[in-house]
Amino acid sequence: MRVRIALPDGRTSEAWRRSAGCQMVREEPGLQRRPEFRPLRQSLDIAIDHYKARDFDTPLGLFANTYLQQQVRGAQLGLNPLVASYGPAPA
Repeated sequence: MRVRIALPDGRTSEAWRRSAGCQMVREEPGLQRRPEFRPLRQSLDIAIDHYKARDFDTPLGLFANTYLQQQVRGAQLGLNPLVASYGPAPA
């Protein structure tokens, strides 16, 4: 995806970026993990931990009953709310 950012003073910056969903690629031996995906992985791990701690529920029930916990734990780890919300998306 091509991303272009325009600042109020007229400066622009342009770069090619992958979407957050691309972090779900297989890990190959010797392949370095990309550090920019670390917060997304943390968010996903938080969601998985919350879901495993609950009894069986519907997907919406799991999300609704753990969303606030997800945000609190994300804040404790220094994740912004948008990144903290990523965890429940693919989980």
